[in-house]
Amino acid sequence: MRETDSSVETWSFQCQNCHTVWQDTYEARHHADFGGEFIVWRHRGAISMPPWLHAGCSACPGASVKVIPLAGNVPYQGRAGM
Repeated sequence: MRETDSSVETWSFQCQNCHTVWQDTYEARHHADFGGEFIVWRHRGAISMPPWLHAGCSACPGASVKVIPLAGNVPYQGRAGM
């Protein structure tokens, strides 16, 4: 497995319950191996799910969060967790 590219991406989130808006930064490490290409996401230094999965509001118990990628960030359309 080899790393082909790495980028730092800032994503915006909006809670659909309390309407709180916030931003968070993720690192996307692109890798390639014999099985194809995949992305390893890191959040605050730890391996994490992609920003659009399992986002929860930090201000209320709301689990319905809209994820808004900032300009230049395009959500990966591959399999969940990649």
